[in-house]
Amino acid sequence: MNAKFKSILSGIIAVSAAVILTLSCSAPNANINYVPSVPGIDTPVDGLSSVQFASAMQSGWNLGNTFESAEYGNKNNMLKASNGKSYETAWGMPETTEKMIYTVAAKGFKTIRIPISWHNHITDGDNYTIDPAWLARVKVVVDWARKNKMFVIINIHHDNLTSAQMSTTYGFSVNPNSSEEQETSKKYIKRIWEQVADYFKDYDNHVIFELLNEPRNMDLPNAFNPDSSVEFDCNGVIKQYEQVALDAVRASGGNNANRFVMVPYYAASPWKYSNWSLPTDSASDKLLISTHAYDPYSFAMYNGTENTDFSESVEGAELKNLFDSLNTKWVSKGRGVVMGEGSCSDKGNTSDRLAWFKSYVAKAKAIKCPLILWDNMATISTGATDASERHGYFNRNNCTWYFEELVNAMITTAGGTIDGNIPNGDGGEGGGSSGGSWTSIWTGTQDLKHWDGAYGITLNASSFSTATSSSKIRLTISIGAECTATDNEGNPCSNNYSTIHPITGWTNGNINFPEANSDKQLSVSPSATASTVTITPDSASWTTIKSKGLIIYGHKVVITKIELL
Repeated sequence: MNAKFKSILSGIIAVSAAVILTLSCSAPNANINYVPSVPGIDTPVDGLSSVQFASAMQSGWNLGNTFESAEYGNKNNMLKASNGKSYETAWGMPETTEKMIYTVAAKGFKTIRIPISWHNHITDGDNYTIDPAWLARVKVVVDWARKNKMFVIINIHHDNLTSAQMSTTYGFSVNPNSSEEQETSKKYIKRIWEQVADYFKDYDNHVIFELLNEPRNMDLPNAFNPDSSVEFDCNGVIKQYEQVALDAVRASGGNNANRFVMVPYYAASPWKYSNWSLPTDSASDKLLISTHAYDPYSFAMYNGTENTDFSESVEGAELKNLFDSLNTKWVSKGRGVVMGEGSCSDKGNTSDRLAWFKSYVAKAKAIKCPLILWDNMATISTGATDASERHGYFNRNNCTWYFEELVNAMITTAGGTIDGNIPNGDGGEGGGSSGGSWTSIWTGTQDLKHWDGAYGITLNASSFSTATSSSKIRLTISIGAECTATDNEGNPCSNNYSTIHPITGWTNGNINFPEANSDKQLSVSPSATASTVTITPDSASWTTIKSKGLIIYGHKVVITKIELL
């Protein structure tokens, strides 16, 4: 999705100032049991039905406005866009790095969608040969995602042309009135998928092919909302294109004979399926419905401020209608559905967007449908002026989150785990976490109660023998008892805050860690049930900890586990 192409489309723990990761930056199976997914661990996919497979994808994130950036009117292999930038960065995104993908995976996203345009990267127009350098660059990002045990979706994205562009640009058109354009389009789509499928044929089923993105008649004044007769005719063309593409994938060998493949109908709209049917497939139950929904439109995408409030009785009812429809049409009949794009634009209404995320994702999860969040790194804070296109969540420039509470709600509502460690993952270039596993170094139940050593936890130096200067400490915490003690001056303690204070000794034993709010203390907001907080001592403090050990005391916090990474 991009402003140039998109028209109208029909608890969480609050750990103040905590840093969790430091990175430089045909006979469908009716069994639709939920399939759990864990960050950094490959979800078993062998033998899954399409509904089970979709469920396992859980929550996803789009690498938006990156590999799908495109220009039109030139049939040369375009090494750079007209603005002099590489196509990967031509639409304003930074070059993709391994640390970006690691951070997204570590946050808890199980799936990444990599939208890709191919028409600017053709070296031989007779055979539509893809520039091997472009394929290789896509492979790099796919490999980073697979290294972090993510599902990966790759597709044909912005190669959908107008009839006029068919003479000046490689690609395909959805023109039901031109058999000539249709034949050219079929050849293009077939050749792209022959090459892409062959290139990735040895990847396992965690790599998914999405045959087309939002296929539509680009000659229409409003390509996303044609009248019913045009929709009917266009879907007749689209299903021919998808049959050609699917046949190319299945014939390419390797694991492609049974790979899961996503197929959309007109514009990937949940509602525009007249005259469309699934392509004939040699594999059993390996097709997934690909659809997009920025709904309700007036709240989630409309370029205006008339509707910024979310009500479960109004907007939530529209979402219920959406997912009930998808369930009736597909899921209840044993066909998995993937919401390949969805989001609600930033209109300065974060609390209402949070309500939207919880409602949308809960209803999607109920029908085993994963949401793949659209992210174009645009927000009010970045200066984006189009209120319909502010779908920024992850700041790729520094690997931080613009709206972490929204992302957390999305992942947890879908049944995922936020801020999970990635075993054998890699923070990528520039340092950061190199992965590994959390090791328990203390378990028990200790209520810190008050600023008193009698209530603290003392760990000797041997507990940290395997620590390095980049190690982290994770505490499992919950709300402690109300304090009844008094301080040295007889004043009663205050009960309106919870803190943790790690030291290496009672005399000048403070340690330095970036999460500290003041005086080396970390103010926390535990939940009634156990949650976690992670601290990252600096290099000098680690030297002392490994020599003297560590004392953890504080106020109104129960600690039940301490782990080392």
